[in-house]
Amino acid sequence: MNRTEEAPVFFIDVDSTLASHDTSSADRAVRDELLRLFPGKPEAGGMFGRLYSDINSFYLGIREEPGRKLAGIMNSYGVTTSQKLNAKQDFMFSRELYLKYISEQCALRLSGSQIMRIAGIYWKTIVESTKLFEDSTRFLQRTKNKFVIAGSDTRIKFAGGKMLYEPEYSSGLRLKRTKAIGLSKFFKDGEILIGDPCTKPSREFWDKCVQVSGIQSPETGIVIDDSKTVVKGAMDYGFRGVLIDKKGEYDKAAVAGEVDAYVASFDELNTYNEAVMKMAKKNFRQKSMCGYLGIMSRKEILKGLRDKHDRF
Repeated sequence: MNRTEEAPVFFIDVDSTLASHDTSSADRAVRDELLRLFPGKPEAGGMFGRLYSDINSFYLGIREEPGRKLAGIMNSYGVTTSQKLNAKQDFMFSRELYLKYISEQCALRLSGSQIMRIAGIYWKTIVESTKLFEDSTRFLQRTKNKFVIAGSDTRIKFAGGKMLYEPEYSSGLRLKRTKAIGLSKFFKDGEILIGDPCTKPSREFWDKCVQVSGIQSPETGIVIDDSKTVVKGAMDYGFRGVLIDKKGEYDKAAVAGEVDAYVASFDELNTYNEAVMKMAKKNFRQKSMCGYLGIMSRKEILKGLRDKHDRF
C-alpha cells in the first residue's frame, strides 16, 4: 500500500515551528570571540555589534532582490559552487558569508579557517540553546508520516583561498545540527530534508519532498511553517499549507484568506487535522484520506473548520 492510500504526510519546519533558540546568545558568543582575537581593537567590538544588529535587514535585502544582490556578493567574494547557482533562490546565504562581509566592514582581518571556526561557535551556541516546544513533542509523538524540512543557513567552507559551496558538506553539517537538537528521536535520517542545494519555497525543494516521501500527489502533503512566504509557496505547488504562528507575528484575520489554516500551536493543529478527517469520512466514505484532501476544496475545508472551532 502506498502513502496516498493511507494518510496525509506532514512536512514540518524546525526553527520557531518545532523548536525555539536564542540567537542573541549566539551573537554574543561571536562578538566575544572577535574581541578575544583582536584585544587591541575594542572599538571594533562596538562596530561589530552595531553591524550585527543589522543582520535581519541585510538578510531581508537578499531575499527581496536575490538575483542581483546575491550574484554581486558571491562574485565579490569569489564563491564557487560544485553545482549551478540558481540566483532566484536565497540558499547561498550563509553565516560564513555574513561573517566575512561584516569583519571586512570592521577592518578585521580574518582567515578562512577563523571564519569557519567562528561560524562553528555560532551554531554550537544555537544548538545548546535550542529547545523543542512542548506542543511540538506531543504532536510528533502522535503523528505518523512526517518529515522535517530544514532550511536554515547554508554552510560554506574555505579551500585554496576561496569560499566554496558544496551541497554535501553543507547538508551534512545542517543534518548534524538538526539531529543534535533532539529531532532524531522522532525522525530517521531519510525523514530529515535539508535545503541543499535548493531550499524552500523553491519548486525544486518541493519536488524533493514529493520524491523522498513517495506521495503520488502534493495534495497528499501538508506543509507546516512559521513563514507565510513558505506556506504560500507550498500551496502554489499543490500542498496544503498551515501557518503556525507561535510568536503572534501575523494578524489572523489578515492571513485567513491566504493560507489553508492558521494556528498558534500544534495542539490547535490537531483540531484542524481531526476536523478534516471527520469531514472527509462523512462526505467521502469510500475514498482514502488523501483522496478527501485532493477532492475537497480549500473553501470547503476552511468552512467546516470555522464551524467546528472559532480559531479557523
